[in-house]
Amino acid sequence: MRIGLIASPEDRQWRMLFVYNLYRLVSIALIIGIYLFNLKPKESSATFLFALVPYVLFSGLSFIVTYKRLFQFNQLVLCSGIIDVIAMSVLLIIIGDLYI
Repeated sequence: MRIGLIASPEDRQWRMLFVYNLYRLVSIALIIGIYLFNLKPKESSATFLFALVPYVLFSGLSFIVTYKRLFQFNQLVLCSGIIDVIAMSVLLIIIGDLYI
């Protein structure tokens, strides 16, 4: 992916997905920061790491898949969206000490 003017609508879609992947990495960094600077005792460290590590791995894999365009765009967006909602919900529940 070159930086510059993108003429094709398909290339624009892929670029937006790439930007979304960057947003995902920033949000992971913020979640880690919130967790590390939380003043409450961290009883759920193992649970947090158990939820975070697969999400970070998925994020890295998603970056590669998006860059190389290994899957269809619609499938990748659907899969990414579902996993993001689930992962962020779990991480925020763990951070906020909310139990379902």
